[in-house]
Amino acid sequence: MSRTCVKLDMPAPPLVVLDTNVFVSALLGKGAPARLYQAFTQGAFKLVSSKELIAELAEVLLRPELAIPPFDIKEAFRLIRRHALIIRVSHHVDVCRESIGVRA
Repeated sequence: MSRTCVKLDMPAPPLVVLDTNVFVSALLGKGAPARLYQAFTQGAFKLVSSKELIAELAEVLLRPELAIPPFDIKEAFRLIRRHALIIRVSHHVDVCRESIGVRA
């Protein structure tokens, strides 16, 4: 009995970088960020992050004033470890808010 293997050309999921504020809002269950985080958990896109972004996220999520349940934080990092593409930052770019027309 011979077997035939058929390769399905499935498009790769889009690559997405989420800002720390989006993660915070998502874990607080707020609107579009929460839906975006749910899409990540369902594999709708590939999260792209770096050690620097993950360190910032850890620092922010652990702030007591946010009162994010420890289980939710652990689950978020489990998902990041398991599913995110972690890249190495090769360049840092400093942009002054005034240079792009943003006022404080």
